[in-house]
Amino acid sequence: MIDEHPESSDATQAISREQQVTEAWNLYASGRHLVPGDVLSNRFVIIRFLASGGMGEVYEAADRHLQNKHLALKTLLPEIAGKASIRQRFEREVLVAREVNHPNVCPTFDIFRAEGPRGPVLFLTMKLLRGESLAGRLHRSGSLPVETAIPIARQMASGLDAAHRAGIIHRDFKPGNVMLENAGGEVRVAITDFGLSRWYESDETLAAPGQVAGTRGYLAPELFEGRMASPASDVYAFGMVLHEMLTGDKPRGQPGRPHDSVAPSTLTPGLPAKWDRVILGCLEKDPARRFQSAGEAMAALEERVVIPSRLPAVPRQLSRRHVLVAGAGAAACAAGGVWVGWPAIYRHAHPLPEKRFVALMAWPPEPASQQHAILKAVLDVIGNRLARAEAYVKDLLLISSSDLQGHAAPRQPSEAVSALGANLVLAASLRTHKDGYRLGLNILDAASAAPLRSSYVSASASDLGVLADKAAAAAARLLDIQVAPAHRKDEEDLASVPPAAYQLFTSAEASMSEPNHTGLDAAIGKYQSALEADPQFALGYAKLALAYAQKFRLTRERAALKLAASNADLALRYNPDSAKAVQSKALVYLYSGQTPEAVTMLKRALSLDPGNPEILVARALAFRDLDNYADEEKVYRELLKQRPNYWPAYNELGFVLSRQGRYREAAEAFDVASTVAPQVALPLNNLGAMYLVLNRQKEAADAFRRSLQHAPNALAYLNLGNIAFQDRDYRGALTYYIKARDLKPNDDLAWRNMADCYTMLGNPKLAAESYTKAAEIAAAEIATNPRRGAAWMTLAFYHAKIGRRADAEADLKAADARGATDLESQFTKAQTLAVLGHTEQALQTVLRCLDQGLSPVEAQLALDLKGLRGDPRYASHVATLGRKPARAGS
Repeated sequence: MIDEHPESSDATQAISREQQVTEAWNLYASGRHLVPGDVLSNRFVIIRFLASGGMGEVYEAADRHLQNKHLALKTLLPEIAGKASIRQRFEREVLVAREVNHPNVCPTFDIFRAEGPRGPVLFLTMKLLRGESLAGRLHRSGSLPVETAIPIARQMASGLDAAHRAGIIHRDFKPGNVMLENAGGEVRVAITDFGLSRWYESDETLAAPGQVAGTRGYLAPELFEGRMASPASDVYAFGMVLHEMLTGDKPRGQPGRPHDSVAPSTLTPGLPAKWDRVILGCLEKDPARRFQSAGEAMAALEERVVIPSRLPAVPRQLSRRHVLVAGAGAAACAAGGVWVGWPAIYRHAHPLPEKRFVALMAWPPEPASQQHAILKAVLDVIGNRLARAEAYVKDLLLISSSDLQGHAAPRQPSEAVSALGANLVLAASLRTHKDGYRLGLNILDAASAAPLRSSYVSASASDLGVLADKAAAAAARLLDIQVAPAHRKDEEDLASVPPAAYQLFTSAEASMSEPNHTGLDAAIGKYQSALEADPQFALGYAKLALAYAQKFRLTRERAALKLAASNADLALRYNPDSAKAVQSKALVYLYSGQTPEAVTMLKRALSLDPGNPEILVARALAFRDLDNYADEEKVYRELLKQRPNYWPAYNELGFVLSRQGRYREAAEAFDVASTVAPQVALPLNNLGAMYLVLNRQKEAADAFRRSLQHAPNALAYLNLGNIAFQDRDYRGALTYYIKARDLKPNDDLAWRNMADCYTMLGNPKLAAESYTKAAEIAAAEIATNPRRGAAWMTLAFYHAKIGRRADAEADLKAADARGATDLESQFTKAQTLAVLGHTEQALQTVLRCLDQGLSPVEAQLALDLKGLRGDPRYASHVATLGRKPARAGS
């Protein structure tokens, strides 16, 4: 929309009668419904026609109620305004656009119905943008230089991210819906036309059956498959627009591979190759493999998360953080002095029970706010600091929100009795006080909420970072716990950040602890903001690296792993003695397949922070990567001696036991994990899986359904599919597997199970396509981490299924060379050998698996072992096993 005319003091006088007659005649001849001088609602005076589209027309108008302020007036064509669905879409544009308040989103004001000079008019009003659309710019001048495209791309990304944060998908993002204005020599971007948008939590199709809403050429592939739109759909359109901006044309597929686009840098001379990974990362066919936000794509372009212009270009002077390193140590000594001086008479007057099972909770409860996030961070520090005493203090247990992986703590002290097994509550409350904060700490009897002991600590707004350290010392005194001194570089780092960075950091920590990883993306954004407030915040970089590492583990997106690596390096640059920084670098090594380096770094991290449960879990995963399940089991059992309430360790212990065929022991571990964290879906799923192989189907199905009540998750759907498959309900199983695939498209097991269903349903074409997809996913995982023998064994099976015999044989050798001797891998090997026609080897392998504890139920479900199950030796072996007494732990 272009406005080259100054606003007049009287719009009707600004248009001469002769001009009105001439323009009216021309507009009537062209079929326009409004002409200059027309007045709508006795308020809006039409100045001139701007543009038209398939649904309506856009005019410049003057608003008499606002001193003739010029605005854009968008009408709906009379011939379609009578359709209820079109009217709803038009109304939605106003409702949705109002939800997004951002400088890169065009403001929409209101919607009106008026009687016009030539009949009823339905129209909305919006800001008049002085410039041209990106489509017009590209049509006029072709592709844009990189230096011109970058600020436009950043602003488009910022506007789209703002819409997504408001829960809104644009659904029709394209150059025609991006307006460019000149503002003081700079280009300002405004995204327009939210007519197809919806809140994506309740997304439904906006088109008629058999149609797809949006503009072809910019629609994501999944929308043509009838799948639900998501922010990733807008990311795809964003990638299309970037490609068009920088090359002057839409992407084209590679010869013989239509879904793989040609690298943009090969189409535009001088275009840096780093744009390839940004644009192609947005255009991935699989939405789960795309960048999950436009902002994330732009961050990958810059190969960092925080713009380095904030970093000093000159040698750094002594900062407040370095000054406070000694101060933090002095504060720790002072806390120890207070401990020694705690009056014995007070302890006798307010005794605590010998058994101290303490629930940490915010009480009285407060609504979610920045203050609440600070309080939660303080409680986490108290829990982490005092939990170390569990190893040497009898009958002590600290239960915090971190132990429950972000699930809400009990709302009332009395709920801690049945929910957590606590007999005491450490209740914390935070209030503003003078120029800072005052933290109240109360020890309550959990059953009656009667107060037993109390204390408070305070911190000024400028020294907010020391609040947690003071609170931990005060809590230790209240609970009669003497905590061994520790070298805490990370806590010193946190204590010295500016208040703005501290508040953003604590908010990120709260998001990170939300259940089932639902707050992961929000946490990443908040960590980034904290680092903008303090670009030398080592712990912030470390936590951001850990968040990206977690994202990689969930999605297998290489961009996430690269971002984890760059942030881990920054964390180590600013604080080489940070345990979290070393841990984050170790995880980057681990997920990159550099396992020996990961083990070395984890050993160093534990020397910096002895007994840290997260580091111990990472060390255990490194042993798993080496297929060293015995040492992995030892790490978990060592951890549980120190933290008997740490449910992730029980969950991982159950996993490693199940890989060895010790199903009953695994079920016991998962049962404990699900008891400690009853609201988390994962341990319930794993418990159900063990019930399934132990032939306890009813209990298994109940566990899976209970997990789905907490959150939709692929694992539950996969296992419910397994139950249906075992019952020979192949269509029902396929339905569950497809749900799992939709939730986790990069899970090769979902694709494999779908292929098995298609095989049983007599559809070899779809079976082959599904096995091929599973093979692609497995190969991508090996490309990232080639050391895992189990992964090579899985790939061997898929290659065998799709007829790539030579590759399958090579994969088997690679798996054997990497020590894939665990039960699960050997069972996969038996199936692979059977597919390749090595019948005798397959039979001997599966018999050994049965001897080692493989459930006959699992063997019965394997389609490719059907021929072996008919062998008399197999039947005899299974019968012999059935007559033997149950093996301990099997």
